[in-house]
Amino acid sequence: MHYIIKNRLINAVQALLAKAGMQVVKTSRNRADATLLAALLAEAAAPEREKIRTKLNPKGPAATGPAATGLIFSFNRPLQLELLLRSYFTLVQNPAPLVVQYGFKTPDFGVAYAQVAALYPQVTWVAEDKFRATLATTLAAIHTPKIFFLVDDIVFTRPLNMAAFAALDTAKYIPSLRLAPTLNRSYTAQMAQTPPAFTPVPADIQGDMLAFNWNERGNEWAYPMSVDGHLFDTAEIKVMSRVTPYKAPNTYEGALMRFAPALTQPIAPRQGLCFAQPKLLNNPCNKVQTEVANVAGNITPESLLARWQAGERLAHAPYLNYPNTAPHTEVPLVFEARGKN
Repeated sequence: MHYIIKNRLINAVQALLAKAGMQVVKTSRNRADATLLAALLAEAAAPEREKIRTKLNPKGPAATGPAATGLIFSFNRPLQLELLLRSYFTLVQNPAPLVVQYGFKTPDFGVAYAQVAALYPQVTWVAEDKFRATLATTLAAIHTPKIFFLVDDIVFTRPLNMAAFAALDTAKYIPSLRLAPTLNRSYTAQMAQTPPAFTPVPADIQGDMLAFNWNERGNEWAYPMSVDGHLFDTAEIKVMSRVTPYKAPNTYEGALMRFAPALTQPIAPRQGLCFAQPKLLNNPCNKVQTEVANVAGNITPESLLARWQAGERLAHAPYLNYPNTAPHTEVPLVFEARGKN
């Protein structure tokens, strides 16, 4: 009897060791694949990076002009987009130039977008035909070394020095405007989540920022390629966007995520960076896409368009320093007259 028990124990230990060995081999293979993908991405991005450098300063190696461009995706949400733009120009110091790629289903939405565009002439506006084809044209016209994306249900909630944020080294980090240690819930997954461990950042990084490992936790803490306020290398984004299929922002995010291992799993992975408090949040009060069955509120874009047509806009005040515990948070909508300062 003791012999049988002893053999069972030995067999169990051997099985555990084999399993552990297989896991080590698998992890090692994944890291090798990620390192290879990173090398291929670096090689493909080098010519794009040189084009950007030459465009910024044809006569010398030093780049001039803004360090980053913000690219906003919008569809059938002119009222929400206007709040995003107003919150950006209200709270962001040294704002980076913005480009809005927008689409709509009916002429009424098109009229509203034109009215929003008239309010923000400093923004570049690109009307969308097919998302992927239009994005290729949009990206081709962006010549800053870095890029960040926003979507139209985002609202800035706290002050931000964009010059300092855009100066962060995207070869070492993937910085985020939406993440923070205070976030312990995922709205999209409808579950609690524990933030990763945080470490202090080097002294040359300005602001109250913390570093973390993208592979330590799940949900938003393991989603480095988000189009909700993460900072990227423009040349790399152009390459990723050119070689992957997608039809709209949701599948575009998924396409970019296919490259996440190349950035977060090689020998020298890029860390995440975030502020002590989030600088923005997504208010998922409605859904305008059918690609992904995301959780969202049931306020229709048509009802919001009617409020815009009645001369109203969304108030920004309810979002200031909002204590959200999830990157996506349904905040009750408050309307005000559009002529209000």
